[in-house]
Amino acid sequence: MATKVTILDGSMGTTLRQRYPERVAKDPLWSARLLVDDEGSAKVQQLHEDYTAAGADIITANNYACVPVYTAHAPELSFEDLTVRAVKIAREAAKKAGRPVKVAASLPPLRQSYSTTEGSLPRSADLDTYRKIVAAADPLADLYIIETIAAGWAAEAPLAAAKPTGKPVYASYTVHDDTPTGCLRSGETLKEALSVFSPDGPTPDGVLFNCSTPTGQSAALAALLSGIAEGSFPFEIRRCGAYANAFAPIPKGWNHHTDGHPPDVPVPVEEYTRTVKGWLELLDAHNAKHPDKTVSFIVGGCCGVGPEHIAAVAAALESRREKPAA
Repeated sequence: MATKVTILDGSMGTTLRQRYPERVAKDPLWSARLLVDDEGSAKVQQLHEDYTAAGADIITANNYACVPVYTAHAPELSFEDLTVRAVKIAREAAKKAGRPVKVAASLPPLRQSYSTTEGSLPRSADLDTYRKIVAAADPLADLYIIETIAAGWAAEAPLAAAKPTGKPVYASYTVHDDTPTGCLRSGETLKEALSVFSPDGPTPDGVLFNCSTPTGQSAALAALLSGIAEGSFPFEIRRCGAYANAFAPIPKGWNHHTDGHPPDVPVPVEEYTRTVKGWLELLDAHNAKHPDKTVSFIVGGCCGVGPEHIAAVAAALESRREKPAA
């Protein structure tokens, strides 16, 4: 059975860093710095438009760094205002695409990426911050992606904040790179991570993987599909996805703020496209074997994956694409 596919865009932050290192690479605001003036915003919109031209059906607003851990370096800036601006820019790019393109708002980690511990910030504060992000994004966002979830507990607050909008909310997990077992960076299995959700409470509309190596995400997809087949999860999963990094594997305990940016390991377009086709083979086999538990697929790229990768993936999967409605 041929799996239906939706094309997601590629990286925003790392591609903007590669294009405009003088404005992004060493700035503590990271990619959010480009949102503070018209010149930078035009650069962000151009990248969005490059992704829609490449064939992306969903583009994600450049609001990953629009959270207090980044904006604390610029107290004159409001993370809510930056979020509004990021989503508006993405919406303008979507309008110019000449076809239906959805805008996703990111619900990023509130601590450093890959953090698996709560630290001193209480979860009640998490929920309040995520509600503010959702309120800023909601008028123009079509859906939400909770990104780079490194531990099961970290998905609860953003899901609780976004679910009341009635729009799709996807939970996207980051998994081990150095030992591709399909486990989260916290060491939790998918079954353990997803057990934080109750069938009686809010649950994600799909489970994705991001910000991990292609090999790590292959293992995670295999584990997810096995769990779906066996009925191991507390809610039904009918949509899954993957968007991988083009980084060196991230070592355990790595800290973005103190250890710097991971080394880029360029993944050739042909290699990334082969990886995506391998993911589709896993999905096709699952859907053929379990016609009562079929899943559709969202595929794109994370850090280091650019418009040229997305163009190749979109072209290779054209016959499978599930185009968004107008």
